[in-house]
Amino acid sequence: MKVSIKFITVLIVLIGLVSLSQAASIQGVVTDANSGLPVENASITAFGFDPTNPDSIFYRTISGVDGSYSFNNVIPANYSMWCEHPNYFYGSQSNVVINDSTSSVTVEFNLAPRNGGITNEVGGIVYSTSRNLPVFIPLDGANIHLSGNGTIYSTVSDSGGLYSFNSVPTGLYSLSADAPGHDPANPIDSIWVDENTYITNLDIYLMLSDSTTGSMSLAGYVYEVDSSGVVGSPVHPATVSIYSINPIYGYYTTVTNPDGS
Repeated sequence: MKVSIKFITVLIVLIGLVSLSQAASIQGVVTDANSGLPVENASITAFGFDPTNPDSIFYRTISGVDGSYSFNNVIPANYSMWCEHPNYFYGSQSNVVINDSTSSVTVEFNLAPRNGGITNEVGGIVYSTSRNLPVFIPLDGANIHLSGNGTIYSTVSDSGGLYSFNSVPTGLYSLSADAPGHDPANPIDSIWVDENTYITNLDIYLMLSDSTTGSMSLAGYVYEVDSSGVVGSPVHPATVSIYSINPIYGYYTTVTNPDGS
């Protein structure tokens, strides 16, 4: 009986600690930037990394009739946030920090209206991922192609991995994507675009090219350059470093060879 009592006491303490560390919330109101009126049915997303393991963290919700939204029991992390609505240009907010001492953070979104409302939009977020780690990082500079009606539309994802095609003619489309150092994504087929279509959840996950470890190599040369932009002699020794926005991937450094490589 004594053993059981001690076990139960420890279990209760552990549950209490978890609850305290996840008691924070993110909330706010989505409003029309011109009229100041609340925007109902806007989609709000918070994206971050769990500091205790490599997992990505996603929270997604919809604003209410008064424009309000909230995420409760938010895991401590540094978040980027997006807000989308078919009649408005999307809004974003970076560096939303939740830590163990945070109880509540307010993030407001003031969305600029689109002229004419819905304009047949297709979009989503492009993520870079590895086969051996459950980490999804928004990928900047990925090439996305929307094919249909005998035409190919192309765009590039921004720093948050976001991409979109606007004013897409009605028809049946296929979506594909590629990026340096990644395997091409399997196409997403049979995307039907009709009048007043608004699709923003076509997220794309590009795998790093090395199928065994997910590792890559990076090489180049370091040269002198004068004020007019003329390239001169190789620089040796020079220190070259690379580090990831996600600290679990570490930090790498090397020194150039006599030829600048």
